[in-house]
Amino acid sequence: RNFVTDPESWLGHSIYFEKLFSGKWGDKQEDGSYFIETDAQIFKHILRYLRTGVLPVFYDRANGHDFALYQALLGEAKYFIIERLEKWLCERKYLQVVEIHY
Repeated sequence: RNFVTDPESWLGHSIYFEKLFSGKWGDKQEDGSYFIETDAQIFKHILRYLRTGVLPVFYDRANGHDFALYQALLGEAKYFIIERLEKWLCERKYLQVVEIHY
């Protein structure tokens, strides 16, 4: 799957991508793109965070929080060195933003 984005407009911060786009690693493809080995279903959430700076909440009334998705995203946040997102997930801050009334 291909993702197209402009890192200049990102509101989130990633040390990994800073290094990648600096050109020091020499990973740029001939067409100017970058190949990133990752799970596209998880990476779309990483990219959404980097573009918007909005921390994710995966919750619905029927199933509650999607803890498996939080764990998968945490692994990717660590890999891509996205410190704010990693802290949000490690400290389970998402549990504090959903208020349930019965």
